[in-house]
Amino acid sequence: MNDNKDSIFRAVYNIAFPTMIQMLLGTSYHIINTIWVGLLGSFSLAGVTSSSFIIWMIFSIVSITEVGVNSLVARYYGAKDNENLNKVSFYGIRLGLIISLIVGLLFLPNLENIFLYIVKLNKDVTSVALTYLIPFICILPLYIISSTCHSIFRGIGDTKTPLKIASFYLTLNALLDPIFIFYFNFGVSGIAIANFISQLFDITACIYILKNRNIINTKFKNFFDFKVFKSISFIGIPIAANGVIFCIVYLFLTRIISTFGHYPIAALGIGHNTESIAYTFSLGFSIAATTLVGQNIGAKDYYRAHKIAINILYYSCTFTLFYCLILFLFNEKIASIFTKEKEVLNYATNYLKVIAFTEVFLAMEIVMEGIFSGKGNTLPPIIIGLPLNILRIPIAYYLSNFYGANGIWVAIGLTTSLKGIILTIWYYLTTENLKTSYQNISKI
Repeated sequence: MNDNKDSIFRAVYNIAFPTMIQMLLGTSYHIINTIWVGLLGSFSLAGVTSSSFIIWMIFSIVSITEVGVNSLVARYYGAKDNENLNKVSFYGIRLGLIISLIVGLLFLPNLENIFLYIVKLNKDVTSVALTYLIPFICILPLYIISSTCHSIFRGIGDTKTPLKIASFYLTLNALLDPIFIFYFNFGVSGIAIANFISQLFDITACIYILKNRNIINTKFKNFFDFKVFKSISFIGIPIAANGVIFCIVYLFLTRIISTFGHYPIAALGIGHNTESIAYTFSLGFSIAATTLVGQNIGAKDYYRAHKIAINILYYSCTFTLFYCLILFLFNEKIASIFTKEKEVLNYATNYLKVIAFTEVFLAMEIVMEGIFSGKGNTLPPIIIGLPLNILRIPIAYYLSNFYGANGIWVAIGLTTSLKGIILTIWYYLTTENLKTSYQNISKI
């Protein structure tokens, strides 16, 4: 393969750019949702923000299939191994459905206790969070089918097809949201109803196209294939576990934040929505890294796999630097898009000031996760991420005694920076292991 910079840029661009556009559409949808919810008042905004940590946790668990399928599909596509590519695609969706049903059974009976006794929210905020979350969990199987199908497309290097599907799905969703929230007066539950209708379209289109391309087929007779499940889980579980711990940490951080009232909780939601733009671009580069590193390792072109990894890291950090400058210069104007309440605005502005100095390191962390996933070695992100995520709690508690909620924002930024720096150093110290990582992935 040609390994000059232009060919690498084109390869990254062809996968990353459509993925970024798709994710930006999703991010825009969530930002618009936050604006709609903000019109319902700060209690509603705080409730939806609090429930978002549970949603992240659930998405982290079910991402076992998304991460594992993306990596393995890319690997077998690069190796031109259609039999195993078909197996991973078919059983990946089935594994995702099994995981989503287990997650639903575990979470639904315990949601109220999580909010009241672990996070220690007041009853008004808890009521909003439950109204938002319960319908979401009920339609979780639809999310997992959709995300797994999209990861299959990305694994074969096709990010344009899911972009087209997602564009229609998200547009439909954005149009239906205010209708169900305000016209039919469902409040935050209207978001889940709109999601259900839109997700049905997404799934139908994805499966139809994948079956026509003979990537998903029904020739496999066994309901379970433990070898496939094991291979997917081997790659996906470390990333998923890191995500779950991250969310549990945020539940405890929310408990600390709630001691200062519901205003900083609402501000955190604004901060996360703003931060999600940089996160989205970084995740697009990360997915490109998983796909292209995986494909080139599958084709046994280890040198090109390494060059692609380094270039993607450079592209991601360069973009994020520009975004950091925007956050630093216009933090108050950005926060005012979401709320006019002075108390919420003050907390949100300070949050954006802090993350303006740390988003580059967030980009490094996310891209490194994608590179390690492409290598088939997802242990480094959890080895580094787990202790640093947990350390956020004592650091946030200590700093909040001196600086209030702003001390918590500093704790988040500090640990994010350390994760990005250490993971990048780890990769540079282990680049010789690309060939070994390929050999350690056994045939399904």
